[in-house]
Amino acid sequence: MEIVKEKIRTDKKLFVATNLQLTESEAKAFWPVYDAYQAEHVKLTEQNDITSKRALSLIIVLFRPQAPTPGGAAPILTLPTG
Repeated sequence: MEIVKEKIRTDKKLFVATNLQLTESEAKAFWPVYDAYQAEHVKLTEQNDITSKRALSLIIVLFRPQAPTPGGAAPILTLPTG
């Protein structure tokens, strides 16, 4: 999957470079900013993905069907029916 992501990033950069047609001096100013932005974007996307996966796992644990407790009390959280 990482190979695919890297290929997409490379193709995106080529697409931007082709369509911007920067002069050499513009490119020297632009590409470091672009690369820093992309690196931060990847970092935040990965953090968000981890956070989303953690949230989903918590939801699954909290809302899984539960048997009644020994004293006959109902489970604290259950999925709605119907």
